[in-house]
Amino acid sequence: PSGAAAGELPAAVDAGALRALAPGAVIAAGDAAWSVLHVPGHAPDHLALHHHGSGMLFTGDLVLRHRSTLPALEPRTADGRPRTLDDLIASLLALGRIDASILLPGHGAPIRAHRVLVARRLADIRASLGAVRSVVAARPRSLWDVACHLGGPVDDAGDASARLALAVACADWLVERGWADRHIRNGVVFLERRAGAGRGR
Repeated sequence: PSGAAAGELPAAVDAGALRALAPGAVIAAGDAAWSVLHVPGHAPDHLALHHHGSGMLFTGDLVLRHRSTLPALEPRTADGRPRTLDDLIASLLALGRIDASILLPGHGAPIRAHRVLVARRLADIRASLGAVRSVVAARPRSLWDVACHLGGPVDDAGDASARLALAVACADWLVERGWADRHIRNGVVFLERRAGAGRGR
């Protein structure tokens, strides 16, 4: 940080003053109480804060008005790569069940009638899965090729990274459900339709 903002920040944070927040925990801020919601998908540690008195819900980047939420691209662990698309779908469904008066996202204007937007974002995910199935239906395609088919031209490095994260998440989802197989050829990851697989959901 620089400028005036830097002068307002402490030089260091005492690790002993930090505590983990479990889903359902309540944060007291003055007279207000905020419930902590764990809503992974865009990021594995993504949280939302819900104020029951007013119905306000801080959602970060979980759902945005003008663009779809992208699942995080996480490294593989001993247990495999996190199921980011499953997490994102579950978090969106959970968000749709919350009685919120207004959503305050990490970018853009506040959101009302959030259930309509949640339904739209779930439809976006279904469309992305359908697009991936269509791309690899006839022959194997590299994950980068799949990513390039998810939307228009790739404009910059940020767009390329986001598109690739979505392609990987969709590929993981389809492989786990037996629709597709993934292979590495000469260091390139390819996705192909599994023999005998139906059109899927």
